[in-house]
Amino acid sequence: YSSSMLSLTNQREYVDTLKAEVEDLAFQIEASKRLVKELSPNEGLIAETLYSVLKNFISQMNQGIKRIASYDIAISLAKTEELDYMFPVSIKGQEPSDDIKQTSRGQEEIINLIFQRVFADFLNLKSYRMSLDEFGASFDEHHKSKVTDIIKLLVEDEQDTQLFLVSHDPQIYNALPNADIFVLHADNIVLPDRPFNEHVEMC
Repeated sequence: YSSSMLSLTNQREYVDTLKAEVEDLAFQIEASKRLVKELSPNEGLIAETLYSVLKNFISQMNQGIKRIASYDIAISLAKTEELDYMFPVSIKGQEPSDDIKQTSRGQEEIINLIFQRVFADFLNLKSYRMSLDEFGASFDEHHKSKVTDIIKLLVEDEQDTQLFLVSHDPQIYNALPNADIFVLHADNIVLPDRPFNEHVEMC
């Protein structure tokens, strides 16, 4: 009898041990699920932080865009169940586009210019190298003048100590009096009204 009772007691203890292990594993699984959710780029703590940073970033971009555009245009951040990193663009009098890549060439150029500036400011890059290749080629006179003023201001205020501008437009490159101008090929362009190729030797 005592032997049977001992065996039954051992079995109960073993079952209790297994139950405790199952409960502990269930707790660990639930904790892991919550951790994965919090660290997910689509939901949880990281996503909330990213969303907050992106809202601030986009707000600063919209301020810059407003300085250039002659009409109401603004970027927004779609708040969906998952952070899809799509950035709708609202333009007065038009249906909103789902993302920046669906805007016109000129609109995208303005957005990209402002993005570079806000990006450099966010990372506190004091000598950010900005590259603009045929920038503003599709702009009308109003937007070209606005953008030229902003580029000139950035250079004069030394916010951009390195600016590489490829352009066939004398209105833009002549607006930068302290810039070194390089002419790769003199045919079919309006030559600058000041000396060029002073610090390079063309081979």
